[in-house]
Amino acid sequence: MLRKLSLSTTLFFCALQAHAQLPPACAPGELPADDCGNACIYCDFNGYTGMTSGYTPGSAPGFCGSIENEQWLGFIAGASSATFTATAFNCINGNGVQIALYADCNDVPVPGGCNGGAMGGANNPVSINVALTPGANYFLLIDGYGGDQCDFTITVAPPSAVQAPPLGNVIGAIQGLLTL
Repeated sequence: MLRKLSLSTTLFFCALQAHAQLPPACAPGELPADDCGNACIYCDFNGYTGMTSGYTPGSAPGFCGSIENEQWLGFIAGASSATFTATAFNCINGNGVQIALYADCNDVPVPGGCNGGAMGGANNPVSINVALTPGANYFLLIDGYGGDQCDFTITVAPPSAVQAPPLGNVIGAIQGLLTL
C-alpha cells in the first residue's frame, strides 16, 4: 500500500512540475518566435522595433484576420491593464500590420485583444486595450496585414505592463549569528 501511495505521489508531483514550467527567458537580442509555442519571455519590449518579413504563415486560434507572416513576443504582465500599439512604416503594399494578445497559445485572444488592421492602413497605428493579470504570461502576435512586409514599432502604455512585477515583499537583510 505504501509503495502504491509513494508512486502515486511521485507521479502527481511530476505532472504538476511539467504543467507549471514557464517558457524560457529570451536571450539578449533574440528575435521573436515564428510560432506561439516557441515564444520566449522578454523582460521588456516596450519600444521594440522589428519587421514582418522573414516569418512563415502559421495559425492562431480565434484570430480576427488571416495570418501570413506572424511573429510572437512573450512577456509576464506587470500591470492590470495595457494598451498595445503597433505602428508600421516602410510597408511594401501599404497595408500595415495587425496584432492580437493571447494568454494561452491554444485559446482565443483575450477579450478586446485583437485588431485585424485594414487594407491600405499602413499609415494608421493599430491598438488593443486589454485587461491583464499581473504575474501571468501573455503572447503578443504581430502580423503583416494581407502578408504586407513592414517595419514596425511596438509601444505599450503603461510601460510597466510588459515588465514582470517584483517578486514578493522586500524583507531586508538576513539576520542571525555569523558562523565561519
